[in-house]
Formats: sequence, C-alpha cells, structure tokens
Amino acid sequence: MSEWTKEEATEFELILYHLPPSELNPNVLRKLHWTRRREVTQSAREEAGWMAKQAWKDREPFEKVTVSYQFTVRDGRKHDVDNLVSACKPYVDGLIDANVMMSDDYRYMKIGGAEIVKGEGYQTRILVRILE
Repeated sequence: MSEWTKEEATEFELILYHLPPSELNPNVLRKLHWTRRREVTQSAREEAGWMAKQAWKDREPFEKVTVSYQFTVRDGRKHDVDNLVSACKPYVDGLIDANVMMSDDYRYMKIGGAEIVKGEGYQTRILVRILE
C-alpha cells in the first residue's frame, strides 16, 4: 500500500500470501481442543495485527467500514467461500487491534463481498473501505 495522508485514506488492504489455516474453518474449529483453537486463532490475529500496524502506523481508525474478501487459489478443488470468510475473523480482529478499524460490530462494519479467483498461488486479500 502506498503512503497517504490522513485526509486521503479511504481504504486499507491486507494481503496474506496464503489462505486462512484450515483449523480456522468453522467445520474444523468446533472440533479442536480449546487450547489448539486459541493458539491458531491468536496466531492469525497477531499476524494480521502486526502487518497492519506496520503499514497503518498511528493513523486514526476508520469508524464505519465495508470489508471485502478475495481469495486466490491455484487449483481446481472445491473451496467453500463462506467458510473462508468465517476463517478470516481473527484477521479482522487483528485489524481492530492495529487500529485500522473501530469495531466489527454491525453498527461499524458491513460485509462487502467475497470471491474466489484462480491464480498462480494462494492469497487472502482483505479490503477495508470507509462506508459512505
């Protein structure tokens, strides 16, 4: 993401060069022992938080946002888009920790959309835009 001034900031994009861990899939997550569930969730949250904090610096958080997701896969296997979005919850929490957005409460956040595209490698893109 390029540098911008506070007045210009209308969006923030987090790019992870992998899909969410399979353990964060809701179908798997509920079967995990609580210690493993906490470990995987905390790891994903910290990954997103540290990446976002480096790029966001000390800017003010967006108050009302739309969050959109794009998942890049390189294979023709079946991928469940709603499970991938659910698995991104710790990443969104990391964006809140990094002060990119205020909250994921319904009063502050809407889901914009989600798609899976085919590409060279695996990638998770989370786009946070100010809600007008």
